[in-house]
Amino acid sequence: FDCDTEFTSGVKWELEDLIQEIRSVDGGSNWVILTGGEPGLQIDQVLVCALHDAGFMIAIETNGTKALPKGIDWTSCSPKTAEHTLRVGKVDELRYVRNSGQGIPRPSLQADHHFLSPAATADGVLDRPSLAHVLTLISENPDWRISVQQHKAWSVR
Repeated sequence: FDCDTEFTSGVKWELEDLIQEIRSVDGGSNWVILTGGEPGLQIDQVLVCALHDAGFMIAIETNGTKALPKGIDWTSCSPKTAEHTLRVGKVDELRYVRNSGQGIPRPSLQADHHFLSPAATADGVLDRPSLAHVLTLISENPDWRISVQQHKAWSVR
């Protein structure tokens, strides 16, 4: 499993042009968030160094199936496969989607922050039984917090 992103309609950028484009839309932020599909398929040490040299901090949202280059400032991992397939080490935050009845995860990854997201229905509506279940899990496991997948509610894929 890599990702479900369609890569054929994308635009290829030269590194200098990419950094220029980021600067044109950064709104004064010094953070770049790499997300969408599996960014571990594209990121490399050259990009990490170039972004840092340009003054940016780097966050990544990954499924954890690809080893990541050194120097990423914040790693959020939402595993979609069995723990033994993960290729990242310690992460800053770990996120799991939970359906009603699924237990609390027992992750092999070390993380500073742990989040559970209630599942959504196929049409993106928050599943109420899953929400109630996640709230119960969190009340029984205070190291975990809730995170709602806003992109589902907004119908953004």
